[in-house]
Amino acid sequence: AKIISVKKEKKFTAPPKLYDLTTLQRESNKHFGFTAQQTLDVVQKLYEAKLVTYPRTDSRYLTEDMEGTALDVILNIKDTFDFETVERPDIKPVMNNKYVTDHHAIIPTENLNKTALLGLKENDKKVLTLISLRLLTATAPKEEYELTKIVAECENNKFTATNKKIINHGFKAVEKQYLSSEEKDNAEFGNISENSDYEVTSKVTEHETQPPKAYTEDTLLSAMEKAGKKDFSEDAERVGLGTPATRAGIIETLIKRGYIERKSKNLIPTTLGKEVVSSVPDKLKSSEMTVEWENELSHIAKGGSDSSGFMKQVEEFVRDIVKE
Repeated sequence: AKIISVKKEKKFTAPPKLYDLTTLQRESNKHFGFTAQQTLDVVQKLYEAKLVTYPRTDSRYLTEDMEGTALDVILNIKDTFDFETVERPDIKPVMNNKYVTDHHAIIPTENLNKTALLGLKENDKKVLTLISLRLLTATAPKEEYELTKIVAECENNKFTATNKKIINHGFKAVEKQYLSSEEKDNAEFGNISENSDYEVTSKVTEHETQPPKAYTEDTLLSAMEKAGKKDFSEDAERVGLGTPATRAGIIETLIKRGYIERKSKNLIPTTLGKEVVSSVPDKLKSSEMTVEWENELSHIAKGGSDSSGFMKQVEEFVRDIVKE
């Protein structure tokens, strides 16, 4: 095989944003197997203990007057958990008034200290640690790496291979102090140059296409958050199915009514659930209805239309559904 192209490019991975409730629930499920309701119950308890800020938020940013507070909390986190932190945390990327409505992102409060941890249960500590670590990683530097892409030609067929070489771990070095990384180290290509020839071997293997994986609470929460998102108007107050405060309750209601069940981390539809879905009119199953109603409610809230007209449409819709 002849190497016909070797391209190297310096790239960056941005730090993650701070937690809103849905993202915290997703990551608690991913790392600890907690249900969305368990996470909500724990973070509510931490809020009532004055260890974290208001939890039922859909914002992942702080307001622009919180830089000093955030820096003080970062020092508290370092002392409380003995985490290594970056020398100069950059608070600017996590502050944006435009993306904060009623409540800012979830972060620890200035009450956080080693003494406060003593009375907490294990699950409480896990969620509090996750929230604390996120503030550290969100304000840490970007990950820097060199991406090498090689194109080789063999018997008139072109093949590509890529390699990622870490230059600076940045925020991922902070993250690895508590969370295990799923990213595997790449074997380096070595000294490969264009127009060089290499002896290669090949083999044919057979594989089967796998069906989509069952939802976990992590992936279901993500799907609920994004449902119909592209169809919402820019001024819509909320997007997706449910709100950060209600999505856990929606999942628990479906389980309680026997429509879905938990099997390990997976959420599986029951026979009853499948029958309900097959018998319900398509309009009621589509996120488009939620999109239409939420957009109309936003329009009404801004004085763009009258609520009586909207309610009349809803009544007609219900009558039509009942007739069907």
